[in-house]
Amino acid sequence: MNVAGWLTEMLQVNLSVHNNHLLLKKVNSLPTGPDWTCEIVTTHGNRVAQDRTMMTEDLELWKHDPVECVKELIGNPVFQNLISYVPQRVYADKAGMEHIFNEMWTANWWWDTQVQNTILCKSKL
Repeated sequence: MNVAGWLTEMLQVNLSVHNNHLLLKKVNSLPTGPDWTCEIVTTHGNRVAQDRTMMTEDLELWKHDPVECVKELIGNPVFQNLISYVPQRVYADKAGMEHIFNEMWTANWWWDTQVQNTILCKSKL
């Protein structure tokens, strides 16, 4: 659903808040994930300034630590039954001719990596 569709749907719903303050209070009570950090990034443009140097602009880059994001996703009980660590081969037909790639664990890479790691572990025993 696009943003316009979501907004239209939200406006038609009877919200349980009656003013901006109560809405923000509810939003602030939601669980939080990894902290945000801000880094200033200087970009160099393609226009020349009056002093004949290339123009620059400082931009804010807001980001999360990706490792912390993965920890949050793996540790979140909401996703407990939605994340798989076992590779699966999923097919659209009974003959197994049309492979479906709709999740990371259905990809050939995941399967190959698991098989390689299993062989490597057994060889070290």
